[in-house]
Amino acid sequence: MKKYGELNTVQKQRKGDKIDPDTTSFMARTRQASLDRFSQDVLQHASAIKGIVLYSWIETKASTGIMAFDSGITETMCVKVRIPELHAGVFPEPTSIPTANNPSAPADWETISRYPTFFAKDTAVLELGLPQPGTIVHVDFENRYTQTNPIYLGPVEISAILSVPGDPSPKDNHKDTGGTKRGSTITEDEKLETSNSTVTLITPNPRFEENRVRLGAFSSLSSNSPLLVATLGGAKVHKLFAARIRAMNEAWVAETNKPPLAGSNGWRHKPEIRYAWLKQPNSSRFKRFAKQNNGAKNLLGALNRGEANHFKLWEAMLLDEYNGNLRLGKQRRAWNSPHQTGLAIDFTNNGLSTSTRRVPISKQKESLAWQWLKKNAHRYGINPYINEPWHWECILTRESFASGEEFSPANYNVKVVETSQNTGKTTSNFIYAKQKFT
Repeated sequence: MKKYGELNTVQKQRKGDKIDPDTTSFMARTRQASLDRFSQDVLQHASAIKGIVLYSWIETKASTGIMAFDSGITETMCVKVRIPELHAGVFPEPTSIPTANNPSAPADWETISRYPTFFAKDTAVLELGLPQPGTIVHVDFENRYTQTNPIYLGPVEISAILSVPGDPSPKDNHKDTGGTKRGSTITEDEKLETSNSTVTLITPNPRFEENRVRLGAFSSLSSNSPLLVATLGGAKVHKLFAARIRAMNEAWVAETNKPPLAGSNGWRHKPEIRYAWLKQPNSSRFKRFAKQNNGAKNLLGALNRGEANHFKLWEAMLLDEYNGNLRLGKQRRAWNSPHQTGLAIDFTNNGLSTSTRRVPISKQKESLAWQWLKKNAHRYGINPYINEPWHWECILTRESFASGEEFSPANYNVKVVETSQNTGKTTSNFIYAKQKFT
């Protein structure tokens, strides 16, 4: 099994404060020992944390906590994970782990049970299937400083940890803007026609004003796109958006002395991939859904009629999941999403959360993070979705989205207004949530 420093780079060590075991609780000693072994700098600045799976299982329970997302989820993936740089010196290393997640297999279950349980961050991760014991995975914490609300992000992939050498991170956000550059790193099925529009850059970017990302104005990025990079919390976003988040976090940390803003939910697969299981009635995912939703009568009925349209199958799924209330289902779940572009992120720490059951919107709007973002995010070209305090977006020029080349290297405090020469509508117009930009 991997040892200390082999999975996660340890930038520096610090000597721990002396702890009196007679007056300090076990949990407090555990947390302090972890911080002594794995410095706060590593926790705060690593894009994602690697760990070793000890055991994983599916647990059915009420929709609360990290898996809630107000979407009726009742099934949670639970993963026991060992992070050598956090747990060495805190928990003993298991002498053995089970084979193929078999709960009856011989294993050092007593030691395994002492390790933290990480919960799958969303249904997309759930659909990847259970990670096998001994495999390396990405995990994180909703609050890295306190190491609370552990999140399982999925198996380690090269595309999830791409570096972005030379990304600009300007300190001065009040200079005149530069121009756009041509080129493309979009794959064939994602190419954009970028010569049919006019771009206006407005300085400064208006404070706390929506400038919505519409999927039809950009495109769904593939999981291995070189345009996607991991951010704090594990979320992958477009590389130019990542540069803006880093610059914004520098200011946030300097001004508030709080942990950087982080999120585990950024880029998502396009719906045909997220919901591929709708066409696979023999899959375990389909069977779980049917068991939880009265046999999935609407979805199975559509399949038996020969329905092949993925969107219509998705609507049938919503009818099953929301007891015939399609309107409510579409409010809770989106078919197309700005997240598919990598230009949207959900911040899930410092008082912000995607779970309104756990942290009501009214409470989130009282947080220092939301108040600071409301006042400052625009300076970094980052705009709100006003209905969701955790959700923030970044509009780029379509050329720069496709090429990954910076269109405003000296200044992020600009509003991009890109207008179609054919329709006279901007990329943020609602019609491009459903149709292609022309």
